[in-house]
Amino acid sequence: MSALDALLGRILSNDVAIELSGGLNFKTPFSATLDTETGLVNIEADANAIHSRVYRNVLYVDPASAAGGSGSQGAPFTSIQAAIDSVSAPLAEQTLIVLPPGVSITENLTIPNGYWALTSPAYEAVYLNGNVDWDADGGYLEITNVVLTGDITVAAAGESALALFDSALFGDISQTGAGTCSLNCAGKLSNWPPTFNKLQGTIQVLGEIHLENFKVQGALTCTGNLYANNCALVNTSTYTVGGTSAQFADCGVFATISVVFSGSAGAVVLDPFTASQGNIGVSNGRIAPTLGSFQINDSYSNNVSATYFTNTANPAGLYRVSAENIVTAGTAGASVLNVIYVGRNGSATKALTSAINSGDASGDRTFWHDGSTRIQYSVTGVTPSGLTAFVTIQLEYLGAQAQT
Repeated sequence: MSALDALLGRILSNDVAIELSGGLNFKTPFSATLDTETGLVNIEADANAIHSRVYRNVLYVDPASAAGGSGSQGAPFTSIQAAIDSVSAPLAEQTLIVLPPGVSITENLTIPNGYWALTSPAYEAVYLNGNVDWDADGGYLEITNVVLTGDITVAAAGESALALFDSALFGDISQTGAGTCSLNCAGKLSNWPPTFNKLQGTIQVLGEIHLENFKVQGALTCTGNLYANNCALVNTSTYTVGGTSAQFADCGVFATISVVFSGSAGAVVLDPFTASQGNIGVSNGRIAPTLGSFQINDSYSNNVSATYFTNTANPAGLYRVSAENIVTAGTAGASVLNVIYVGRNGSATKALTSAINSGDASGDRTFWHDGSTRIQYSVTGVTPSGLTAFVTIQLEYLGAQAQT
């Protein structure tokens, strides 16, 4: 096995190449130990950090090599398209195309249906300047550690999948045809906020979209569901979802995002962290955060007007709010911490803590909220005079229990 094989994480077994995308990194996510009794090296890897696929055909490309190469490591092809054209049975051969690190390649690619992987060593990306046209009918196209400056166009006939790992796409993705082609994008968790792993253009997919550790800069459209985990949503955009679910977990929301369900009414599911980051709105659906809590820790020196807990809607359901109010000095009044919601009898402002002008007070309340607006808190009764005060409030969503 050559040094490049080891770098790419390729293990040869019975003349079959097994690639572990991302390479063999014996610090993370891989570890290796020697079994002194058997003399074998045991390699363990985080299953969530690698993507494993068996390739029966491994071809090499280097634009700087001599013309007339066969695609071997010693005599690589000079273009990616030449490597693609050399494969007579793409579905059966399951081809891995290895690019040299750090080069810039300018060519448009036409890829027939099959199982394909385009990759470069993990330590330095390849720039591919051109468009990619893929004829997908039950195949798989995986692109790893590549920056694509052009567009990807997919003609989907069967059920296929397109994957971008540790890569960036500056152009658009568009899909046509009667089939489906899901989009899966994943980057290394250590690359946060994602800068290299990103979708910069407009993405249109006939199927589901799965995103993890990626930056999303443009509009998304999919005919299935949308899933985003630990992503950065950075520009004001519309996400059009043909399924009934758009799920966001641990996402940074840096702009206004509008989720539009184009078919049946759907649900936008937010974890508490994502809900607290920014404004995600919904059309033809509802916001349905996961069970969790939102916490406010703040200081104040005067009355606090009605203030929202979150930047997104609080759906109808049962809530519990707990609070502590600490006044150290300076008020001639009586500070009271309140929660504001819409219950059975309309808008309600309820005291959470007893009135104090020094010391501390705590309290909690369970209530049903109708979801027509966001839940708020306020501080009243303060007459400031060098006031120093602190408040901690935790709002917990208990679930969508019906009011009876």
